[in-house]
Amino acid sequence: MKKVIMISLLLIAIGLTLVANSIINFKRNEQNSAGYATADIQSSMKSGIFISVNPTSSKIFVDGELRGVSPLNLNDLSPGLHNLIVAKDGYQEEYLTVYLIDSKTTQVFVTLPLKNTNQPQGTVNINTDLADSKIFLDGILIGTSPLYTTTSPGIHTAKATKKGYYSISKEIEVVQDYTTIIDLNIETLDKSKEERGSILIKTDPTNANIQFDGLIIGRSPLIIYTLPGSHQLSISKVDYSEIFQTAPIEANKRTDLDLSLDKVTSTETQQENKQSNNQQPSPLETTNENKQDIKKPILSNSIISTIIILILILIVIITTAIPKKKKK
Repeated sequence: MKKVIMISLLLIAIGLTLVANSIINFKRNEQNSAGYATADIQSSMKSGIFISVNPTSSKIFVDGELRGVSPLNLNDLSPGLHNLIVAKDGYQEEYLTVYLIDSKTTQVFVTLPLKNTNQPQGTVNINTDLADSKIFLDGILIGTSPLYTTTSPGIHTAKATKKGYYSISKEIEVVQDYTTIIDLNIETLDKSKEERGSILIKTDPTNANIQFDGLIIGRSPLIIYTLPGSHQLSISKVDYSEIFQTAPIEANKRTDLDLSLDKVTSTETQQENKQSNNQQPSPLETTNENKQDIKKPILSNSIISTIIILILILIVIITTAIPKKKKK
């Protein structure tokens, strides 16, 4: 009888130790999953930009901060829209808004005109379905995709090539003080041969965020080359009402849009911000919640198994401890 009790107590002690270790490991995994969620997102959300300027040694400002002189290579920027200012004594300043893609390096080529020359310029943003394709403008190799470059207003020919694929060329119109966006698809031949149209978007005030078919592509004013059909357009700017509009694009034609945004009062802006904050959780919060749901089981399998073993041991002890009735 004593031996049975001693063995049972030993098994209980072992079981309790297993339960304690399982709970400690469970808590550690829970803390790690919560702690690494933010780090994983932040580490993946980085983009690069390479800026080349003629003349060299021009000052480069990114979102109002002086980051160096040209040529300049940065790899610590977040994806999305960024404002660039390129300046050098004796030259006109150049202002650009560029859209950076996650985990990709965007090339920017700028030519600064001399002061008091009144030399007009426009900006071209060239993207391809195959990254790092060679980009030619008017027959001159200017870099690899995706890239931005400044050039004189008028009709220019953009060409994209990549080894092992057919090249594609497209005539584009560059407008003074506008950004022209063009996608050159060299992998999908049927799409690359389709006729395209364009849309010129101008807003009052300028520098408004533009979403085209659900994607943020830049700030006004700009020109977009795309396939014919109906496209969804969204124009937004802080302290102004957002505009939603359907933009019809016709092949080989340009659609001009001149939109005015209505100023909203401070009270309306606060109410809209509160509603958006209450209704739309941030991507970080959503990701953390999903990770917690996945990595937070109610009880681990080892804990459940140990509890079952302890219950069985207690049943054995109770059964053994009950004195048996002697037969008369």
